Amino acid sequence: MPHATRLTCGRRSVLESLETRAFMSVTSWSDSWLSDLSSNDDFGAICVGEDAYDGMASVYAGSGDTTLGTARAGWADSDDGSFDSGPVVAKLQVVSGESMAWDANGMETSFTAGSQTFSKVTIQAGVSSSGMRAEWDGVVIDFYTTSGSTTPAEEFDVPSLVADTFDQSDGSAKESIAVVTASQSGYAKVRVTGTVRLQAQSGVYPSGNDVFVVATAS
Repeated sequence: MPHATRLTCGRRSVLESLETRAFMSVTSWSDSWLSDLSSNDDFGAICVGEDAYDGMASVYAGSGDTTLGTARAGWADSDDGSFDSGPVVAKLQVVSGESMAWDANGMETSFTAGSQTFSKVTIQAGVSSSGMRAEWDGVVIDFYTTSGSTTPAEEFDVPSLVADTFDQSDGSAKESIAVVTASQSGYAKVRVTGTVRLQAQSGVYPSGNDVFVVATAS
């Protein structure tokens, strides 16, 4: 069973405040619990749960604890309770005061963004119990000085993040997180691109957003 009560996709009750850690450039780690990412950050998330055995996934985007856009994607159908999305290209772009767009293999949700500027991105892969796997791979994060900029002022490559409980039977959760901090604040646009993959073994029938990936920008 999961170690936290999930409010909605990738937004959980506090287990450990990320603000207690200090970060420079790219910092990553893995834990046997699910950290809280709830804040005023803009976010995009993909979750598998409840309808996973019908090949469905939920694509969410929003700000803070508020979901402002959703979409449903049918990626991998299996009658035995397993799930495999295969590699899915995920893109998050937020432009201060203009727009936010979160796209997962063509399933896109977008809305008007707030006026905050950016200096930090957090990405997370998590699973709530045994027999599941979530992964971010090939992630590139770009910070832009102006909304119209096409060349990033700062660019970061992020190591692969994998939360994997395929070989566990104790029901424990697992997460892998990376935090990217720019050398300066006040960027008008941020873009996150990468490939995600969500999986569950036969007989698992994940429910309640048990397998997920999240990206936040602040």
